Amino acid sequence: MRIKYTCASVPGASVPARTAPFATPPQSEITGIWVDVEGLVWVVAWAPAEDWAPRPSADRTIDLADLHDLYDTIVEIIDPRESQVVVRRRLSGRVLFTRTPPWTYRVEYGEDGDLLYAMMALELIGP
Repeated sequence: MRIKYTCASVPGASVPARTAPFATPPQSEITGIWVDVEGLVWVVAWAPAEDWAPRPSADRTIDLADLHDLYDTIVEIIDPRESQVVVRRRLSGRVLFTRTPPWTYRVEYGEDGDLLYAMMALELIGP
C-alpha cells in the first residue's frame, strides 16, 4: 500500500514571522488525526527534517523556507482492528490537515514569489 497525493495551488497565504532557536532540532508534534470511512486512523506529525543541521544564528526570524527546511511531515495510516501501521510516508516540508480530510495543505512560494496554499488530497492506494 502507498499514499498518493494530488496537488493544486491557491493564492492568498500568509505566514507570521517569528524567532526560534536553530541550535537544536525542532520539536516533533502530532498535527492531525482523522478516521476514514474504512475505520483507518490517519495521523499527521511534524518531525525534524532528515537532513536537519544546526543553523548559524539562534535569534534570526524564521521564514517560510526555514519551516520547510526544518521539518518533514510523517503520515501514518493505522488499522486499529489489527493494531498495526498499514503504511507510513515521510513528506518533505510541513504539511497540515484542513478541516475536511483527506485534504492537506502547505504554504509555499509560487514562481512569482507570492505565497500560496498548495492543497493536497491524500489517498491510500494498493492492496
